[in-house]
Amino acid sequence: MFCSRKMLLWAGLAALLAKGGDVSFGRDKESVMLENKASQIEDLWKAGKQHEYYLKAADIVRDITTNSTTKSLNRGAATLFADVLSRETNAHEIHSDDLDVTRRLAWLLISNNHASIEECQTNARLLCRYLGKIRNERIPNFKPKPVVANVAPPAGVPGMAGMDPAAITNPTARAEYEASVRANQNNSLLNSRQSALEKTNKEMGKVIMVYLVRTFVSSPDILRKCMIEAKFSDSEQREVLTRIAGEKGTETGPR
Repeated sequence: MFCSRKMLLWAGLAALLAKGGDVSFGRDKESVMLENKASQIEDLWKAGKQHEYYLKAADIVRDITTNSTTKSLNRGAATLFADVLSRETNAHEIHSDDLDVTRRLAWLLISNNHASIEECQTNARLLCRYLGKIRNERIPNFKPKPVVANVAPPAGVPGMAGMDPAAITNPTARAEYEASVRANQNNSLLNSRQSALEKTNKEMGKVIMVYLVRTFVSSPDILRKCMIEAKFSDSEQREVLTRIAGEKGTETGPR
């Protein structure tokens, strides 16, 4: 599985890195740097270094944006997007690193006005998977959990909020305090991640809908599958149908 994934990532990025044809870089050393980053990203994930993986992925996004020609941008971005979306992450290690990388990749694909029809269809499927993944994790009507700057020690234990657990001599009280600290950290992480997910959902939902309609206006079966994968609500699906009717009306024109 690892070898197969690595070969796919290399195949996509190799096309991006190739010299000649429709790809060009300002300086040769930039090409070498991007190739080195691409070779490292899978090794980081395999080693369990998720935070470093997303940092490296963010570097590759910047390099794709800076060094790619118009024609090659979509290929590299789509390949990396698919790879990042396939990852099951540990939020305690990466916080919102994955959301930042996928958001930037999504905008790269959406804003590329030079993508071919086939590339647009690939992009649309990836964007649906992306939105569905956001919505699977997002908690509707989420109410932030209570969080304090410093956790107070258990009642009857001398000391101040935020104290070192090692300073509590009673093992039972120390364990209780450590549990409270972990719970507070978990609440803070949950709050920040849900806030990021909600923001992303609001920002990307409508934009992806428009992209889908324009891409699959003449392919209702594919569009229907994409809407399911993107977790479109009933009202969103009705809006899609309305937009499609408008698009077809524009193509046909007044009679």
